[in-house]
Amino acid sequence: MKKISILFLIFLLGCAPKLVQINSQERGNLKNQSVHVIYDVPSSFVVGSTAKESVGVLFGVVGALTAVSSEQRAGAKMVKEYQLVDPTLTLRDKFLGALKKNNLLTDFQLVPEEYKKDDIKFLQSKFKEGSVFDFKTISWGVFNDQVIYGVRARFIHFPEGKVLWQGLCNVNKKGAPSKKHKSAEFKADNGKLIKEELLQAADSCTNELLAHFSGIPQVVSSSKEINTTKNQTEGKNQNKKQENQVSR
Repeated sequence: MKKISILFLIFLLGCAPKLVQINSQERGNLKNQSVHVIYDVPSSFVVGSTAKESVGVLFGVVGALTAVSSEQRAGAKMVKEYQLVDPTLTLRDKFLGALKKNNLLTDFQLVPEEYKKDDIKFLQSKFKEGSVFDFKTISWGVFNDQVIYGVRARFIHFPEGKVLWQGLCNVNKKGAPSKKHKSAEFKADNGKLIKEELLQAADSCTNELLAHFSGIPQVVSSSKEINTTKNQTEGKNQNKKQENQVSR
């Protein structure tokens, strides 16, 4: 069964991207240039399990494709029903914000277009010169009763299309042990748990990518911590207001 699952993942993912470490000179040059930032359309949100995939692979390529299609249909339904948003958008903004805060990046421009293609040849047709940060969700969904998330970030120089840096992060990747939830938990409060865990995964990956890019560990506050702090502050202000009213 384990071999079947591995074969399915190879079939599904193809050749996995590799890490590329940026050198200090290229990272230092980042301060002196305006960088374009692009966002790629995310991979399909999937809802499935190893058991279902294994059964699909038993029936060959057609069975494997059917399993993938079934996972994607279930995922599309969940995204629409709960209005799930790609967490890489949050990761992108926090990543760039941290670079600016640490004086590693001074100027960047967000490209409004969402790219459906992300191969270098296609990007070379879009960018004739300069440098580009490229962000893409390579996996996300609910698999084996746990939320999964994977992201790839690249720093590319044109016109040669050279990838100067490539960072990868996977949270609860398929088959990895982690806390699991019941189906009812995912459905409660309009998918609140899924949204929270996706944002937490994005925050974790933001820190991991920043550490890989800059060589210095970065600390990005999680969305959950920010909301908790905000609620605590609002609560203190409310108590203070009530105390002032009593004293009067």
